[in-house]
Amino acid sequence: MRTFKNRKDVFHSFLDLSKNLSKESNILLLTHTDMDGSGAAILARLAFINVDVIKCSNATMSKDIRNTITNQEIMDNYDAVIVCDISCNERDAQIIDRSLNKNKLILLDHHDTALYLNKYSWASVCPHMLTDSVRVGYCPLGAANKAHSSGTSLMYDFLNFRRLLKDSSCAFLTDFVELIAGYDTWDWHDILNDAKEYEKINKLFDVYGAEIFEKEMERRLRYNEPIFTPQDDLLLNIEKSKIDHYLSLVEKSFVEGEMSLSDTTYQILYSYASEHQQEVFERMKTNYPDKDLYIINYGSGIS
Repeated sequence: MRTFKNRKDVFHSFLDLSKNLSKESNILLLTHTDMDGSGAAILARLAFINVDVIKCSNATMSKDIRNTITNQEIMDNYDAVIVCDISCNERDAQIIDRSLNKNKLILLDHHDTALYLNKYSWASVCPHMLTDSVRVGYCPLGAANKAHSSGTSLMYDFLNFRRLLKDSSCAFLTDFVELIAGYDTWDWHDILNDAKEYEKINKLFDVYGAEIFEKEMERRLRYNEPIFTPQDDLLLNIEKSKIDHYLSLVEKSFVEGEMSLSDTTYQILYSYASEHQQEVFERMKTNYPDKDLYIINYGSGIS
């Protein structure tokens, strides 16, 4: 199975296709519904004039990729299909690999669960950070070997390697890529000392929603404006007040309990929370730091 160390290794399989791509190429991007997927979509729109974007959930992404590549009517409309931050299962990968349209496919992913796709020429899955990635300059000395790629960082590295972002002179572009990649991979917590800017951009994505976030960030980057604005701070402060009020209500319903497994007793904290599960979890850990297990019932499932 192929392994990758730098951008040339990762993108070598795509050279025949990508060398013919230009700013005027017709591009279809299939990407994830989260902030990392939105980052990839923003970069694609900055690099190409003609871009269509399809957002794919975890439940549908394999089928979405397969149905796109095997649909000749769709494929005839595009010079290339870029799949970023998502992957397909082995069965669908085999179907795709038998299609002549695979020659138009560029799949970039960073999840360990998709490493098996590296046996296909149209896929490059790289969980670790590339040695010449845009992220290298943001990693603390000696920590680069612990950092990871994200969908957004792989998209930037690919577009930059093929000089498809050469017309973008935004001074904040690499900062934007790093903030999304660092948060998505959790490197912001593990090696970047919980720098608040990483968490801030994720909160903005939650507040704005994917569609407005993409439009607003693309506009700021295109016109060389700072990533964060005073308006963002105002919105985040309002959102924080709303969340704090919600947490003050939810924490009154925290329930302590015990569970025994294999002669070992575990201390449990249970809560019901239909929203803001991450913040509820943080409050549970803060208020009851010695628990072994924290359970949140969010209505349609258990976290």
